Amino acid sequence: MNYLNKALDLYNTGIVTPVYYVVFTTLVITASAILFHEWQRMSAEDVIGSLCGFFIVIIATIMLNTFRDVEVSLNDVRGYDDARFLCNIISAISLFKFLSRFHTTSPAVTQA
Repeated sequence: MNYLNKALDLYNTGIVTPVYYVVFTTLVITASAILFHEWQRMSAEDVIGSLCGFFIVIIATIMLNTFRDVEVSLNDVRGYDDARFLCNIISAISLFKFLSRFHTTSPAVTQA
């Protein structure tokens, strides 16, 4: 905790926080691997999946803090009309899937 306070005194919070998060996560994964021998019982697919998830968290943390001050709106995106068309298609598909839940395929019950 002492080093964290010293780092916060010397550097910007936007730099210290992601570095602290990534180092803490790395140390937790390393400690759990050493203490509980998790990696020995995992298949190759599980190890690759865990590592990919770990790298995604690291990259997302870096990107969120790097591009925090960048302001981008939908108008700034190239191909604005295409993006709006795509959003409309996705909305229509979502609405269709939602409404299809209420459609029954069982035969109609006739009243006597």
